[in-house]
Amino acid sequence: MRKLILFLVRYNTAILFLLLQVTALSIIFNTQIYQSSAFYSLNAEWSGRVMSVYKNIDNYLNLAEINESLARENANLRSANKDAYFSLVAKKDTIIDSLFTQQYSYIEARVINSSFTKHNNYITINKGSRHGIKPDMAVTSASGVIGVVKKVSPHFASVLPLVHSRSLLSASFKNNKHFGSLSWDGKNHRTAQLSDIPREAEFVVGDTLVTDSRSLAFPSNLFLGTVKDFTLNQEDQTYSINLNLGVDFSFLDFVYVIDNVLKIEQQNLEQEIAE
Repeated sequence: MRKLILFLVRYNTAILFLLLQVTALSIIFNTQIYQSSAFYSLNAEWSGRVMSVYKNIDNYLNLAEINESLARENANLRSANKDAYFSLVAKKDTIIDSLFTQQYSYIEARVINSSFTKHNNYITINKGSRHGIKPDMAVTSASGVIGVVKKVSPHFASVLPLVHSRSLLSASFKNNKHFGSLSWDGKNHRTAQLSDIPREAEFVVGDTLVTDSRSLAFPSNLFLGTVKDFTLNQEDQTYSINLNLGVDFSFLDFVYVIDNVLKIEQQNLEQEIAE
């Protein structure tokens, strides 16, 4: 207490000056319209700036969660798309029965590791057998087809991408029935090669290539890429086509794993006929 009294006595002039300053400023801002308005405008401006910075930081921190939520929603929408269903009833006369059963279901996942500069590239996703992932399931994205699940552990799965020396996929033109084999020559991760297209096929540079029903893992009409250029092989009279891939394998994030629930049924039937 004695020290406090000594402090007040020693600095009484400075303390009195500060009290008078605060009192004067308070009177000015409360009685003068302009000064009061300017003070509160400045306060509002800086408060708004601070809140804006805080909101941007909050949005950035929540961005991963938002993207994951959107990917999950997109997977549900893809599973509900008509291309994911199989018709149970054929057309009879002029009556069309609209009964369908789910043939393809989509599971969202995220790429946690990948390569694109090797001859045999790989992709690792953060979903495994505990999430329903199995070998040979198709993998796609919003940009197009990515590849096929190769191996699975409880929490992860490795994907054999289109940009792999052993990748082989059936592909067809979107605007006609001609199809061929899609592979990769190991050079450019943005370009793949389509072979066995007969000379009779009509197409031009820029035409779209999609998946077809010959690839059991994939639904039909998933985007693969567009025709970049082509040459005609004189020996067998078939076209060799370079394809601009829809997917940029140097930048991968959210993907969708596709489960063909009728795949085993079709395989068993075809195996019985082949024996």
